[in-house]
Amino acid sequence: MRECPKCRTAVRVNRLDEFEEDKSRIEKLIGKYQECINQNDLMAAKKALKEITVINRTIDSQEISVFIKTQRKELMKMESTSKQKIAF
Repeated sequence: MRECPKCRTAVRVNRLDEFEEDKSRIEKLIGKYQECINQNDLMAAKKALKEITVINRTIDSQEISVFIKTQRKELMKMESTSKQKIAF
């Protein structure tokens, strides 16, 4: 999003701007996800992974899709050895 110089309203210039913002948000969420895993907070990790999934639907990154798939499997393994129950 950019700001109109006349009226200061947020405007979308093009999809490329949003794409860059989405990539940045995914990077932050991946960091949050890793932090949750390190703290063994599976529910928060699941929530972060869901947010990554939703954003990735708009940018359709194969690399992120593979990350999501592998991390879901890891979360399921962690859940089976933990008392925390998470559902996908």
